[in-house]
Amino acid sequence: MNLESLIDLTIKASAKMNVNDNEIEVAAGKVLFRFAKTAIYSVVNIVTREVNGVLYCNLCGRGPFTKKGMFLHLSRSHRGEIRSIFEKELEKAVSTR
Repeated sequence: MNLESLIDLTIKASAKMNVNDNEIEVAAGKVLFRFAKTAIYSVVNIVTREVNGVLYCNLCGRGPFTKKGMFLHLSRSHRGEIRSIFEKELEKAVSTR
């Protein structure tokens, strides 16, 4: 499992950019794929909100952002927070299998 790649994919998904299953499987491996996908989309629901097609950050309240702007904001300002949330959500997904 490549944690940094999974964090990148989580940020990408949070910015409403397309993340395909193959990318998740490559980063997580076949065994953890299902759990990683569940964790990624759980984090997306925590981190961002979309109002009338415009993205806002739930972690700090900033916005509006474009997809690219949201990706850059989350990468630069909240990467550590997203890593912590992802790790908790992954642990939760694995333990509730």
